[in-house]
Amino acid sequence: EAMDSEGVRFVFTCDSPKKLIKEICAHSYLLPMKRLPQADMLKIALGLCLKEEIGYEKDGIEAMFKYTGEDLGKIYRTLQEIFTKYAYLSYDNVIKVTNPEDAFKPKEIDAVAAIQPLQRCEKCTLIPPCKHITAFDLAQLGKERRRALPKRGPESITCARFA
Repeated sequence: EAMDSEGVRFVFTCDSPKKLIKEICAHSYLLPMKRLPQADMLKIALGLCLKEEIGYEKDGIEAMFKYTGEDLGKIYRTLQEIFTKYAYLSYDNVIKVTNPEDAFKPKEIDAVAAIQPLQRCEKCTLIPPCKHITAFDLAQLGKERRRALPKRGPESITCARFA
């Protein structure tokens, strides 16, 4: 009865329309679709963050895209889960949602890399920030180094004389 009434439409999606039976193909419109380019998906995700006032970091966006791949629905679901749990899209929060068993493992620290001073720029030999290494790049390096340090848990002992 619903099929015979005017104005009733159904939407079917399939990966291989050649496998559909001829009766369905005869009464159907073929709407070819393709995946959005990653640049467009990034634009949509950033637009959603701005519209919904979700704070984010570049590392968090990159980690989310690495996890979700080219699936816009998965991007929306992951972003919603991160925001409802942590209210901020950062690298650490993405890892907590997408790979919780790795998020709380003790991390190995490369002591030499963690304490080494800033190296001179390879292009202009100045100490950063310079024309080639921005303050933002330095901040990202600091965040990576800080992420490599162990996290203090509730059972950690705090020294009263430590400033």
